[in-house]
Amino acid sequence: MKRKIGRVGLLAIFLLMIMTLMKVQATKYEPYQFEPGSWIKYKVSADSNATETPPLVEETNKIEWIKFILKNTAESSVTLLKVTKFKNKTQMEEYCKVDLFTGSGIEIPVIIASNLGTGDYIFNSSETSNPPQIKETIWGNILGVRREINVAFHTEYFDPFGDNKADLQFFWDKETGILCLCEILNWELIKGGAKVFTLWRMELIDKSDNLWNEDETSKITGIVVAAVITIPIIIILAKKLK
Repeated sequence: MKRKIGRVGLLAIFLLMIMTLMKVQATKYEPYQFEPGSWIKYKVSADSNATETPPLVEETNKIEWIKFILKNTAESSVTLLKVTKFKNKTQMEEYCKVDLFTGSGIEIPVIIASNLGTGDYIFNSSETSNPPQIKETIWGNILGVRREINVAFHTEYFDPFGDNKADLQFFWDKETGILCLCEILNWELIKGGAKVFTLWRMELIDKSDNLWNEDETSKITGIVVAAVITIPIIIILAKKLK
């Protein structure tokens, strides 16, 4: 015997459709409308407890800063000029076209879609294998300004036992999608059962004035966020565990 759908059932279906539509609309992966010429600057650093300094640490610590200049935005992409300044006073430039839908075009997601919310994938999950999700949105101070920050944590496993892996954490400005802080902790099990830790860090240190204005009520410089990895790993690296 067929059962009729009552008014309550129809209302539930209608609300479900609306909620689904709202979720789709929230994840269109549209860029913030940056002014051409807007820029962001980062410092990068790396450290390890390995007996011999890993190449990643050596190469990272040759860099004085990395600057990204926004050239233009399209429907779901941003074109950046990446300028790397080395401590020996030389520079390297390259263009990156970042696809906000797939995440292609750049190694570290310095720009993601504007105004993503909790539960959203930073890239479309149908196009990218296991992309991180926004875990929560918090308030923090970015270069002296109180801003909403999208937080994501993610682990990449390189073997089935979990001995070799990378823990990643990201903090993005919610409105613009600009990366504020990225930390990547590589864990590697080496001969003899020892664990080698390498911590790589990228932190926003400056920006063009047009991106967001200084908040007179908050004069804290630098980035203040609830970093999960940094403090315990710095302690580990300081002890130089073998």
